[in-house]
Amino acid sequence: MFKVLGIIFIVSISFFYIWAQYFHTPIFSFIVSFVQGFHVTPSLTSCIAPAVQGWHINFYVYIIFIFSTLFIILSEKHFLRPKKIFFVGISLFFIYFSIQSYYYVYDFLRKDVLVSLLSSQEKKKIIFGSPFEFSRLCKSVLKGRHSAKLITDIDLSSSEGMFRHRQLSYFLFPIDIRVKPQYQPIDTYVAFYKKNAAEYIPDGFKIIFERGDNFLLAVKERRN
Repeated sequence: MFKVLGIIFIVSISFFYIWAQYFHTPIFSFIVSFVQGFHVTPSLTSCIAPAVQGWHINFYVYIIFIFSTLFIILSEKHFLRPKKIFFVGISLFFIYFSIQSYYYVYDFLRKDVLVSLLSSQEKKKIIFGSPFEFSRLCKSVLKGRHSAKLITDIDLSSSEGMFRHRQLSYFLFPIDIRVKPQYQPIDTYVAFYKKNAAEYIPDGFKIIFERGDNFLLAVKERRN
């Protein structure tokens, strides 16, 4: 077993050196990138490991597995010992998931400690991000029910865009961005991730809240 681990170590270091030279990266930096490549961040729809230097992390693991197996076969007096090949696979599997499990535990502890010290509003800000924070700021300056039109550069026909729209609709309410202008008069404009948003606000509306060039809230001016 120790021989198998030794061969895996030697093969890994050899390939780390080759890959570091290929990518013009210091070997230590490449090893750090490789280890961090096991850091999978689960999302609502996927759990995909990031690429390392443009190549999926599993590519490197497969290369190490193949060449470690080849070296073990060549180092044996007998041409092939399935038991040793099995040990290579088990060892790499253990290393792979040990590193990944470390990141899961690290993330959990870090986020658990961080979140436990925050207020409920701050927790929502971390979890839901810009839709929650922008909506909170909008409702702090505009009270009551309003019929709003959303202007944005986000593709609302994509799954990500539709999800963002639902989030924003929920957090903005009672500022309603789901109304249809042909059925209900618009008295508010909401710009969310809209480049140069102020240019898209029509005459007769006054900007009452603005954050950068991409976020704003405008209401219909009252006529005296």
